Amino acid sequence: SMDIEAISYIHLSPEVQVLSSDNNRIKTNKGIILVEGAYRIDIDNEKVSTRYNSFESSQTLKLYFNKKLRYQIVKQ
Repeated sequence: SMDIEAISYIHLSPEVQVLSSDNNRIKTNKGIILVEGAYRIDIDNEKVSTRYNSFESSQTLKLYFNKKLRYQIVKQ
């Protein structure tokens, strides 16, 4: 079978901030995201509109994987 490369995007709310991460775990100020199957995780800083003509900083997680990815959000 072919190895299919893909990216899963997780868009975080502006009040959620990433504190640390590795390929198996992402710690935020609101909880922990446990990750299985990612070979790389990038964190992008972005702006989101929460109301007309107003933008707030937020983060998007990019989880790179082949074939299978699983994640679970655990509240602290």
